[in-house]
Amino acid sequence: MRMSGEALKRCALLSTPLLFLTLFFFYPLFMGILPGINDNGLTGTYVYRILSDPYYRKIISFTTFQAIASTILTVLLGLPGAYLISHYGFRGKPLVKAMTTIPFIMPSLMVAMGFILLFGNRGFFTGLLSGILGHPVNLDILYSWKAIILVHAFYNFPIVMRMVGSSWERMDADLEDAARTLGASPWQRFRHVTLPYLYPSIMASALLTFIFCFMSFAIVLILGGVRYTTVEVSIYTLSNVMIKPHMASAMAIIQISVSLVFMYLYLKMSGCSIARGRQRPMRKLHLKDIISLKGLGIAGYSILITVLVLGPMLAVIYSSFTFRSNGPTLRWYQDVFSSKAESILGISPVEAIFNSLYFATLAVSISLILSLLLSYALYRRKNRLSLMDPLFMLPMGISSVTLGFGMIQAFINPPLQIYGSWWAIVVAHTVISFPFVFRAVSNSVRSMNPELTEAAKTLGANGIQSFLMVELPQIMPGIIVGLTFGFAISIGEFGATLMLYRPEYSTIPIAIYRFLGSRNFGAATSMSVILMLFAGISFLMIERFSGEKVF
Repeated sequence: MRMSGEALKRCALLSTPLLFLTLFFFYPLFMGILPGINDNGLTGTYVYRILSDPYYRKIISFTTFQAIASTILTVLLGLPGAYLISHYGFRGKPLVKAMTTIPFIMPSLMVAMGFILLFGNRGFFTGLLSGILGHPVNLDILYSWKAIILVHAFYNFPIVMRMVGSSWERMDADLEDAARTLGASPWQRFRHVTLPYLYPSIMASALLTFIFCFMSFAIVLILGGVRYTTVEVSIYTLSNVMIKPHMASAMAIIQISVSLVFMYLYLKMSGCSIARGRQRPMRKLHLKDIISLKGLGIAGYSILITVLVLGPMLAVIYSSFTFRSNGPTLRWYQDVFSSKAESILGISPVEAIFNSLYFATLAVSISLILSLLLSYALYRRKNRLSLMDPLFMLPMGISSVTLGFGMIQAFINPPLQIYGSWWAIVVAHTVISFPFVFRAVSNSVRSMNPELTEAAKTLGANGIQSFLMVELPQIMPGIIVGLTFGFAISIGEFGATLMLYRPEYSTIPIAIYRFLGSRNFGAATSMSVILMLFAGISFLMIERFSGEKVF
């Protein structure tokens, strides 16, 4: 049976993305798993060793505990924000929504440094409390499970706030009106109407948060200390420090098994959308509302979020300057570009900055091409999700350290020997950023108006002309969001880069980590500000076109 022209075109569009993901994601993933189940034949010995060893069981238990605790705190922190942005209209609301984008695109190393500067023994809050109480105070937050959970909540509450808030905004107001007419109290309306409606989005955001917390690397590496190792850190230690690839692979198998289960549940819950009905009008916040109990709660929550979001960044910026009697100086920035900094990194910081920009630009460019090919193959003729959609979102459920470990196993020997080259880093960054670029681009392609394309063809436009003049303007917001989001993720990527880099391919996050390791906090904060600058530009671009769905 011969294939139609449309089917052949779809296969041609699908072939390149499938080949890329097969070669650089599924194959490394298989090679990363293989040592843990193969020892002159199929075996479960290494997985059994991990599960039977009290030390590794403790690591798995703590990883699960901190992910659950982080998820609970994140949901509790995000739900009030979801209520606020879905029910109230007020001056400055766009700024509030914009601020909630900041944590997710901020590089994890920079955020970890910000919390060190806030809650460390010489941190801002520690000094403030010591001054108020009149004696030294130790908050005992850093290098503990409390620090890990707090930073994870900082990172992920925007996911809950945006996903649940978006669902709450779309809720049919007639449902609550009907319940009110039947005499239901506010609590009964929330329990029997609102909560069931929001349940899919709450669960989807919680599952995605759990995945990110379960796979967290830099936060745990910097703030957890020796006592609070997680599965992700253990994979890195077993692979790159202890050189035990079989045990690292076995630990990766356990992590992948858990993350893929939760990724499947997330994709299933995120697809449980309810048809949009009559949207409720936004309430205006008046002065009498502000001085009420609810208004005080909103004000308190806003202050908490502002401090939580802006505090770490302001702490890093402030600490990147040194202060003398005549004002702030740029000493730390000067030290960054000194020979001392070059001796720590092996290359100059300028080269590290160039590497980050170069790798990120290549990664998002490749991701965009793959995303456009996939989106046109799957969604151009229909606006519903494809059954293949979860397949292309799988990289989101695999940790960067596990991906880096798999790439070492897959590409250390000929004929695909790219390990040790800059291409290995670019490929890893592409795989990591691809799901975010694809999600934004595919949503734009699905929302295109096909009648406009047909009208252009009727007027004599060929395929290229209709794409450039009709379709491209429609999907451009999604392309910009995908590119900027992918760029921000790539430029801040740390786990896979740490596994794959050589000194000449150091990036900004690697430089920050190396400066922290050498106790050069001034240079580390200065490089963090530079990284923050690039992430901030990405944040502004994302917010400009924030109507596109990324999660």
